[in-house]
Amino acid sequence: MASTSADGFPIDANQVVEVLLNELRALSTESRRKHEKLKNVAESTIVLVRNIATNTPPEILHPNLINKSVDIVQPFLLGCSTKNPRIVQISLQAIQKALQYRIVHKNAAPGIVDQLWQLAEAECEELRILQTITPFVSSELLVTGSSLAKCILIAIKLNFSKDPSVINAASAAVRQLFSCVFERVVQEDGIKSVPILSFPLS
Repeated sequence: MASTSADGFPIDANQVVEVLLNELRALSTESRRKHEKLKNVAESTIVLVRNIATNTPPEILHPNLINKSVDIVQPFLLGCSTKNPRIVQISLQAIQKALQYRIVHKNAAPGIVDQLWQLAEAECEELRILQTITPFVSSELLVTGSSLAKCILIAIKLNFSKDPSVINAASAAVRQLFSCVFERVVQEDGIKSVPILSFPLS
């Protein structure tokens, strides 16, 4: 069965490759003046994605992108760490698209959550953080345990933002996140125990 996106549409793996390459090129261009390390990582990842696309049969291209997602999202995590508004915007947009096309492996999830946490602490691109968290938690079981707790805490923290639009979005996000968690509990009931989340988180 062909994979489907978070929107329920069949995934064209070649289209996913083009989306990734476009986002990586945008990141490389934006970072070329002040963030040379980021630019180099973005360009190395462009080569990686191209090699995957060239050397992988079409029927397993999407799974191979998932398997390499830790490396593929790395430049976008570095982009978030710059706290540069434009670079963070590009990076979060790319992460959102990776989630939409379901190419994020569960092993890549903790690193993404950590960067979202750091951005929230820095009060950087708060609305985009919320726009990223909600589909992230809703995407199958990518985020669990302490990473799931961090996502919920980020949304709760942003309820105390100075921006009214962020507060409204955060309030909606908290409701949606708890709804997703309760749905998980119902689905997993009798299959495995739900882990107990410990607070505070480091």
